[in-house]
Amino acid sequence: MFRLVFVFIFLPVIVFSQRYLPTGRGEVIQHTELTLSYVEKHEQAEWVYYESSSEMTNGAYKRKDNFRADGKVATVSASLADYSGSGYDRGHLAPAQDMKATAGIMSESFYLSNMSPQLPSFNRGGNWRKLEDAVHNWGHNNVVVVTGPVFQNNLGVIGMNNVTIPSAFYKVVYWPTQKKMIGFVIPHKSDGRSLQECIVPVDKIERITAIDFFPQLENTFEDKIEAEVILDGWSFSKPKSTAKKSSA
Repeated sequence: MFRLVFVFIFLPVIVFSQRYLPTGRGEVIQHTELTLSYVEKHEQAEWVYYESSSEMTNGAYKRKDNFRADGKVATVSASLADYSGSGYDRGHLAPAQDMKATAGIMSESFYLSNMSPQLPSFNRGGNWRKLEDAVHNWGHNNVVVVTGPVFQNNLGVIGMNNVTIPSAFYKVVYWPTQKKMIGFVIPHKSDGRSLQECIVPVDKIERITAIDFFPQLENTFEDKIEAEVILDGWSFSKPKSTAKKSSA
């Protein structure tokens, strides 16, 4: 009598658990380390989710600047032509400096579904860049990051596809092992405020974006940490070295 023997080979694959995915009104697209909710009306993501770690932030793979449309978007993503000559950068939502684990992950961070129109002065410096650097440093603690635009009082559109220019951008960072959470809303301009002045309770970001960021958490705990602002444990020290950011 013959017996069928099934042999399962487990290969190491770099994927995240998706255990903390936000709610989404758009088309949810999953890449290797990024998941995003793409909103056709605005031709960009309302949120991009990833889990940051020392493997992701300290990897050997450098940025290639291979910006391109995202073929996974069913309604077709924004195009390179939308940004060409617009005066706006193709601003990363999930930054390339946090995607260094593999060449594939780095490449996927350049899909235009992970971009939003950003003023060059905003994208390459100021509080947005300071915040990206701070989150990059927190990555060695294994944090969960959700980032995206604020679609209120928008600044116009660019390109044939009418890509929305948001009035502000947000980041929400959750540190599961320490049960800490912090949120930021950064106006899409230079207004003289410090990065710390841009810290807001996460439930405020939920109100202005209509996104529920961590519905998987126990309700009482979620309500508590999303309502408070606690700076303990979040370092805002300047990184020892920061790679020069590309112009778009």
